[in-house]
Amino acid sequence: MDIGYDTFIYSVYNALGVGPKNAVTRRELCARLRCGDRLLRQAIEDLRHDRVILTDDNGTGYYIPTYNKEGRAQAARWIARQKKRVKSINRRFAAQRRLSSAAPRYAARQICLTTEDWRMEKKPRDRIVRESMVFYRGWAEGIEDLDEKDQLEAFWNLIRYGLDGTEPTNKGPARSVFRLAKPQIDANNAKYQNSLKGGRRSSQMQPGDNQTGTKKEPRGNQTETKAET
Repeated sequence: MDIGYDTFIYSVYNALGVGPKNAVTRRELCARLRCGDRLLRQAIEDLRHDRVILTDDNGTGYYIPTYNKEGRAQAARWIARQKKRVKSINRRFAAQRRLSSAAPRYAARQICLTTEDWRMEKKPRDRIVRESMVFYRGWAEGIEDLDEKDQLEAFWNLIRYGLDGTEPTNKGPARSVFRLAKPQIDANNAKYQNSLKGGRRSSQMQPGDNQTGTKKEPRGNQTETKAET
């Protein structure tokens, strides 16, 4: 950084108020310091490397917190909001990560998808992409008996297949553990796919006939008069 920029960022810091009641918006700071919004945001980010600068709960202004219990609580709330932002950004990166780690053939296929294809096929049909999976105790006990290298391979074989549908190419004990676990993973993934479609429809009970056979009609009244004796 040149000396001019150093002077500028400390001018930004000195322009900030203390406490949320004295928060200053970016527009106000730009007008006061006669600078652009991009340069101001860069200066604030650089200042935050060694100084505490917070935004108020509405996110409309910057301020310097007080170094007491109230200021610590404000800093904790700011950190919580930033963590939520990080999680949101990571979720937005999920599709891009899958694309960057996919095979070239699939990557080209994703780029060439039409709008209708995107509605019908957000993920490749031959792979299941999940955010979580069930890991059974029996698998852990089987992996525990292997040496350290095979343990790691066996573990990642199950994780990659359970989450991304990627079958392992390695051989040996790690592959054997995968073969034993694969039917259960396939069954769990089939249930997962079924749940995405709304699950299995419960069959409605049809009104059944309690009558198992044809009842005999009651005998009619006698129509003829018996002859008197």
